[in-house]
Amino acid sequence: MCLFLLSYCYSYPDIFLSFSFSLKKQDYTLPENYELDFYRYHKWKELKNNRGKITHATYELKARWKGYGEEDDTDQELNVASEDWPGAVVSYLKANPSTTVDLKDYMKKKNTKTYNGVLQLLQQE
Repeated sequence: MCLFLLSYCYSYPDIFLSFSFSLKKQDYTLPENYELDFYRYHKWKELKNNRGKITHATYELKARWKGYGEEDDTDQELNVASEDWPGAVVSYLKANPSTTVDLKDYMKKKNTKTYNGVLQLLQQE
């Protein structure tokens, strides 16, 4: 069997090479392998423990990635989105002024360094 595969690869090297390069894995932890396109919408998320008690509650933004479709959209917590992509959060807030009032109020109420930075960017532009 092994000899057959070697002779096949020798006879058709272009097929073998294209197949071997398609198996190359991409490291999605590197910034050059992913880029945010825009945020689509936001929602309130409550995480509960197994007894039903709320342990954590925050807003999440639905992220669309460049070069990917709707099925690849992901949820990002607001604090993570504000740290990683503050410009995109500001763009989302500006593009949806009537529906993001709750989001802005939440950011003002939490009063963290990250949220204050995003709110300052929003006021500057």
